[in-house]
Amino acid sequence: MSHAWTTEEDAVLRHLRAQGVYSKLIAHKIGRTPTAVDARANRLGIPFIPETRRKSHEHYTAIHVNEAFYEKLRREAARRGIRITRLVRELLEPLL
Repeated sequence: MSHAWTTEEDAVLRHLRAQGVYSKLIAHKIGRTPTAVDARANRLGIPFIPETRRKSHEHYTAIHVNEAFYEKLRREAARRGIRITRLVRELLEPLL
């Protein structure tokens, strides 16, 4: 049986969904499943954001990571010759 959602989890869900962050990342952040995140968002009246309209990992990273770390990500992506979004995906994939 799942535990009840806290007001803090609801606040994180509202904030991240408003930023365009997809359910899988929100779920990882708050320790829930993506299905639970979508169901809770629906119950709270938070609209579903289709995959094509969600903001990129690069946008999420730029907002939520301090500037020094973001600069390190940018330099590493340039060194590898890839986009920041791909680097972030490669770094996060083992965690998700």
